[in-house]
Amino acid sequence: MDTNPADLAGAGALESQAGDVDPAAVQDVPAAEGTAPEAEDSGDDGPREPRTAVLSRLRIAGFKSFAEATTVEVLPGLTGIVGPNGCGKSNVVEALRWAMGESNARHMRGGEMDDVIFAGTSSRAGRNQAEVTLSLEEAAGLAPPPNSEVAELEITRRIERGAGTGYRINGRETRGRDVATLFADIGSGARASGMVSQGRVSALIGAKPEERRSVLEEAAGTAGLRARRHEAELKLRQAETNLTRADDLRTQLEGQRESLKKQARQAARYRNLSGLTRAAEAEWMALLAARAEGQLLSARQALDAARATTKATEAAAEAATRRAHAADMALPGPRAAEAAARTALERRRVEGEGLAAAEARARATLDAAIGRLAQIQADHAHAATVVHDAETAESRLNAEAGELAGALAALPARIEAAAERLAAAEDAAREREAEAERAAEAASEAALAFERFQDARRAAEANLRRVAAEAARLEEERAKAQAANVSPEALSSAAAEASNAEAALAEARAGFENAEAARAAAAAREAEAKRAAAEAEAEEARARDAARVAGERARRAAEGHDRLKREHEGARAACIPADRLKAARAEEAEAARAAEAAAEALAKAESDRAAASAALGRARTAESEAGATRARAAAEAQGLAALLRAGERGSAAPVLDSVAVPPGLEAALGAALGEGLDLPADPKAPRHWRALPPLDPAPRLPEGATPLSDLVQAPPELARALSQIGLVEDQARGLAMQPALAPGQALVARDGGFWRWDGQGANPGAPSPGAERLRQRNRLRAQEKARDEAEAALAKARAEAEAARAAESAASAADNATRNARREAESRLSRARQEASRLSASAAMAESRLSALTPALERAEVERAEAEKLLETARAAQQAAPDAAAARAARDAAVAALRQATGAEEAARNARRAAEGRLDTARSAGSALAARAAAAEGRLAALEPQIARLAEGKAEAEAAREAVEREGAGNPDPELARNAALAARNALAEARRDEAEARAARHALEVEAERLATRRAALEEEVASWAARRADSAARLIELTARQEAAAIEAAAAAEAPEEAAALLANASRMLAEVEAAHAEAAAALHAAETEARESAEARRLADAAFAAAREAQARADGAAARAEDEGRAVATRILEKLGPEAELPEPPEDLSDAAEERSRRKAERLAREREEMGPVNLRAEVEMAEVEERLINLEKDREEIGHAIAKLRGSIGHLNREGRDRLRAVFERVDAEFRALFSRLFGGGRAHLALVGSDDILEAGLEIYAEPPGKKLSSLSLLSGGEQALTALSLIFAVFKCQPAPVCVLDEVDAPLDDANVERLCTLLEAMTEGGTRFLVVTHHPLTMARMHRLYGVTMQERGVSRLLSVDLGRAVELAESGMA
Repeated sequence: MDTNPADLAGAGALESQAGDVDPAAVQDVPAAEGTAPEAEDSGDDGPREPRTAVLSRLRIAGFKSFAEATTVEVLPGLTGIVGPNGCGKSNVVEALRWAMGESNARHMRGGEMDDVIFAGTSSRAGRNQAEVTLSLEEAAGLAPPPNSEVAELEITRRIERGAGTGYRINGRETRGRDVATLFADIGSGARASGMVSQGRVSALIGAKPEERRSVLEEAAGTAGLRARRHEAELKLRQAETNLTRADDLRTQLEGQRESLKKQARQAARYRNLSGLTRAAEAEWMALLAARAEGQLLSARQALDAARATTKATEAAAEAATRRAHAADMALPGPRAAEAAARTALERRRVEGEGLAAAEARARATLDAAIGRLAQIQADHAHAATVVHDAETAESRLNAEAGELAGALAALPARIEAAAERLAAAEDAAREREAEAERAAEAASEAALAFERFQDARRAAEANLRRVAAEAARLEEERAKAQAANVSPEALSSAAAEASNAEAALAEARAGFENAEAARAAAAAREAEAKRAAAEAEAEEARARDAARVAGERARRAAEGHDRLKREHEGARAACIPADRLKAARAEEAEAARAAEAAAEALAKAESDRAAASAALGRARTAESEAGATRARAAAEAQGLAALLRAGERGSAAPVLDSVAVPPGLEAALGAALGEGLDLPADPKAPRHWRALPPLDPAPRLPEGATPLSDLVQAPPELARALSQIGLVEDQARGLAMQPALAPGQALVARDGGFWRWDGQGANPGAPSPGAERLRQRNRLRAQEKARDEAEAALAKARAEAEAARAAESAASAADNATRNARREAESRLSRARQEASRLSASAAMAESRLSALTPALERAEVERAEAEKLLETARAAQQAAPDAAAARAARDAAVAALRQATGAEEAARNARRAAEGRLDTARSAGSALAARAAAAEGRLAALEPQIARLAEGKAEAEAAREAVEREGAGNPDPELARNAALAARNALAEARRDEAEARAARHALEVEAERLATRRAALEEEVASWAARRADSAARLIELTARQEAAAIEAAAAAEAPEEAAALLANASRMLAEVEAAHAEAAAALHAAETEARESAEARRLADAAFAAAREAQARADGAAARAEDEGRAVATRILEKLGPEAELPEPPEDLSDAAEERSRRKAERLAREREEMGPVNLRAEVEMAEVEERLINLEKDREEIGHAIAKLRGSIGHLNREGRDRLRAVFERVDAEFRALFSRLFGGGRAHLALVGSDDILEAGLEIYAEPPGKKLSSLSLLSGGEQALTALSLIFAVFKCQPAPVCVLDEVDAPLDDANVERLCTLLEAMTEGGTRFLVVTHHPLTMARMHRLYGVTMQERGVSRLLSVDLGRAVELAESGMA
């Protein structure tokens, strides 16, 4: 549904807020307060007569420092409150103000209102409450009911700590607002003009004109009017806000109504799209079902073809395996032949590399010898050159030394002449410097004197110009003051204009009041007519909408009942029998058990087959590895045997074949016995070994040498030789032990080092054929052992491979059988589950549908009956609805009358406003003329003495200028002095330049002498150096001659070695070529065998891969067939879900391609998406639209009522503004008159007046004070002295107080800024004001004020922090004193 319920709830809340304002209550508020036009007969229209009351007593308990209850009797006359600072005098005044309704804690000198409660001292506990009581007499008619007629009132304010404050009048609780209004009606209150607290005078002095207007408002008693106007304005703003909210809500509801209309149209479209979507889905499902059947048939055919392919690939794989085995068996022979050829090739290559290295070494030796000979020849030529250069340098340096000696002899005379010239230049420079200083001093004194003269002349001229400018300015001001002076005729004309404006204003006010009354009556008639018309229209619309809604509801109820009845019958027919459902579930359970057993058997078979396959793979790998190992070992052993046989000489076996050498000792034994290892033990051989007994005694080897007989296993023929050969760790030990060897003994090291008893030796690493043959013999024995072990491992691996191959074939057969069994079991289980699921879903759907439709059908029958009944009721109400046309005609007539009355009222208001503006303009013009006249007269009087003083100053300035001119005439000319100084400076510069040139010449000669001496010493050193170099070069030349001859002999000897090494290398190259040809032939045979092995292995791999791919293709075909079956079942399930169990599918189209399916799917999805894109559809749109329209009608009625209330409130506010202006104008004239009289009385003369400034509206204008004390000019309050400002402010305060007397007046230290004479005047004024009945409370420190009081209250603080009162009646005290003296 498009309509958001939260939005409707918010709109309802807003509507309820707009309806919270009761228009009738808003209209009655100003009337109840006596300010509405209807209440004009009550007597509240004009300024009310001030009510009076008498404050007789003030009782304080627990307030600030007054811990105990204290009573202050407020008697007629002047009551003074005195005491030292900080004792609590001001607390008495604050208690009075607090009881009158003060609500600001800061005005009570506290942070919060609980601070007025006595807080306690070190010896006295604090209190939890404070209370102040005021006793009023003659107060009938002041208090609200039920005390409205009581003459004596006790007004009590009490505050409890943490619980707030409250008011009581004669013991009955009342509002603080009522108490404040009560005191405002008698001209008093917490902030009234009669409560002159500390700082009130200074605040009035420093206040802005707009802030001083509050003084007039207090005097006019408009505080109540202002409060009532403020309350009315608040209600007006609230009503206007509610009207705005109502307009917003109406706009929102109208938007909802339009939205509901759209929702009704959407519901119809939704139903159409639902039918089209179902048809498209049925067509799509029919196509899917046909495609599923075709896919299932294709999948079964593909499965049969895959099984045939699997059998063919299995046979091909077996043939490839046999071929690969044959190729593996033929590979070891070529590998062994190639290994032997490669070994021989490597040996010849090593031999060739050794011969090539020997040739390179021989050639390098020859090159080094030739290079050394060339270097020695070059060094010999260089030595000869150095000898020649040394002799040449010695001759040149000796000649230069002679020249230096001559120059040094001539230098002393030249230096002495230069010193004489320098002394003369220095004397001349000092003389010129003295002359320049004297000329500069003279020029400076002349310039200073000239500057002093210029400064004095400029100062005199500036003074003369200033005096002239000031005189001109004063003349101009005097002319302006004379021009600004006002004539008496202008003042008279301004007064007459003000009188005419007052008369015109009175006439305009009367006209406006009449127009306003007529407009109010027309507004009432118009509101009543609108209300009646709105009620008639609303009633008519409600009846019409109710009839329409009821008809629609009846139609929908009938349609819904028929539809539900049909669905109920269909659901009853679709129920599934219980025995059929039970049989399907039993079949499903049996198929599940069979599938589980087949799955377990298949898992076991697959595990067995995997294990057999893994065992077969391991056996084949082991067989291949064993065959390869045997072939490598046989080939290497064969090559080593052939190599050893090729190295043997003669027919007898060498003794080497009988020696067993541990690994690592081959080089040591080869170095020790050398060629003797190749000799046989046969005595018939030309050279042989013969067995001899051990030596007796046998010589001992040196300490640290181990006999080889202990390490090597050898025949007896070698025992004596090996016992006398010792093994040492390294070369250093061998060299150290060699001198200690006995005849016939020798030492060897593991790296081939050899040291014999007679001094013969061999360095480590020297080539030894015997050692190489020993290594080859050890390798041959190791390879023969490895070959035998590989033969045994190959036989074992072949047996294991045959057994694994048989086990793998058996496991494969078992796996295929169990797989087929599992497939059949799963197919049976799938069919059983599908049937059971289909039957369960159909049964559940039918039962759910039936259980849901039964109560819905019953409710539909009830709703149908109710809708028909409501339809009859709505039609009857529509016929009985009132006539709205007549009500609308009456409303239009009332609106026109109101519009006419409003225009007349506006014209009268404009006329009154113009009259008020004219009066204010006239009054302002009169005040401005008077002020301007006074200011002009004062300014003229002040300018005359100033002009006279300036004339005298001008004459003095002219005389001073003439004196300066006379003094400057005798000063010297500064220009001549400057020229003389300049000439002296030029001469000084010339002298200093000559001095500098002479000093530079002498310095140059001194430097030249030092340079020549230094050069002579350097020449001596160079001569000695060249002599030494010549001697060294001669000796080296002799040495190089001998070395050159020796190097020539060495180069001739080394020239024969390279040819010999080249011949040996050529022979080795021929042998290497023969071996390489044999190796190439063996490598070709091996390559052919390996190629056959690789091709057969690749063919086997491809065959295995093809077999595996065929099996996988068969598995995929099997899975595709299963998926096709599942797809068919899924299509059936989708048809069941989307179209129901008894859906009839249309005939499938001929085109069953993917494109056709895609088109059908897109069509169905497009229709479904269009339906979904509509979003939520509100099926109750018509009912909700009727509700919204009903709310609109009610809201329109509320708007009419609120508009009427707004009109009433605006009229009330206008009436309050008129009354406030009238009161302020009357009070302003009275206060101005009283202020003028009091000012003259307090100052003993002078004049002053008040003026309204800043605005033409008296309600917004500021109050400015103009005063002219005796002997001074007229000015504003801010331009007076401090005492004058205080007396002027007091004059205004008392003037306001006299215009609106209060029962009590409080003066808190107002005499502090006054001197004694002004204090006397103030006290005299207070005594005169007491004659009017006002009672004064005066807080003071001034002795003269205390003396003029009728009674005194002394405030003491005997206990720190606690105030007490002591009273003295001075009149009674004087009487007692006089009676005592009599």
